[in-house]
Amino acid sequence: MLSLFYQIQSGESQAQRQLAKSMYKSYLKLAFEYPEFAEPKISGSEYSNNLRYCSSLAVVEKGESKKCQLQYEWFVSRMLYTAENVLALDLSEEDLKTWRRTIEVQISNHTVYLKSESFSNSIDTYSCDILPVLKKNGADKNKVKIVEDEYCKSSMWLDFITKLKNYFQIPPEIIEV
Repeated sequence: MLSLFYQIQSGESQAQRQLAKSMYKSYLKLAFEYPEFAEPKISGSEYSNNLRYCSSLAVVEKGESKKCQLQYEWFVSRMLYTAENVLALDLSEEDLKTWRRTIEVQISNHTVYLKSESFSNSIDTYSCDILPVLKKNGADKNKVKIVEDEYCKSSMWLDFITKLKNYFQIPPEIIEV
């Protein structure tokens, strides 16, 4: 009986790891298609008031500077969405530690944008799991703190109950969240 339980747990853990890899692979595909957005420091296109890359002569001549800036912002949003989803998975502490390092490296490529007013206006749309990484990489610390105080502390209890329900496979009608 104990062996069966271990096999089920092991299978679920493996599925969670595979899901994380699949999500990250999807992001990497996008990063490969748009390297100037994935690593703006390297490509010389780092975001300040606008992307230098998006202000380059080739882009401006096509009349696509604003479109380029929006694409970059959506690229970062997609990256953060992937990061949030990976961190929300039920992974082991060791796996989470590894993923947090990987995510931090990716996010650190965008510190200038994270400091921008454009990004600052959207901080409240991100999950509590990703906020510490955003704060560490330049996001407005005051806005992050407001979001953490308003949303994160109250959701910790709900997250705990939800994980308990999932772990013990408690039917939803027994514990309403």
